[in-house]
Amino acid sequence: MDNILHIYGQHCWHNEAFIVGDKEALQRLADAINQAISVGTGRCQSGVNDGEGFDVYIRYIDDQQTLDKLALPYTSDAAKEKDKSAIWPWVL
Repeated sequence: MDNILHIYGQHCWHNEAFIVGDKEALQRLADAINQAISVGTGRCQSGVNDGEGFDVYIRYIDDQQTLDKLALPYTSDAAKEKDKSAIWPWVL
């Protein structure tokens, strides 16, 4: 299989995040990141090793107030976002 990308988010504070993929997927991700740096947004398509595809959206934010209000990305119940006014990435 080609274009396999797995993104593992932080469980809670100070935990690691991991991005693991094959060369094609990592190159597509790098290209999308570079596009976001240049024009504000980037996107790439990839898949996981079970055959399911997904889109990765990248957004460059140059506004400290927005960055400060971004929803926390943690996945554990203890650390997940509780602020109802937090900004989620899909509404940017």
